[in-house]
Amino acid sequence: MSLKAFHIFFVTLASSLAFAFAGWALPSPLAGAGARGGYFTMGVLSLVLGVGLIVYGFWFWKKMKRLAA
Repeated sequence: MSLKAFHIFFVTLASSLAFAFAGWALPSPLAGAGARGGYFTMGVLSLVLGVGLIVYGFWFWKKMKRLAA
């Protein structure tokens, strides 16, 4: 497996895990419970991170195609 392929795999895995964590944290009954609202905050940050990783993945893919040409 090339380094480029591993990088794309790792970014895909990381974004999937970020969305899975958000899916776990946001509907948690503790997500809106006063001082434990950190679940909600971490869920939202995880969603933002997942979207950012997808954007980065597409940017990396495009850059690698341009360098290979």
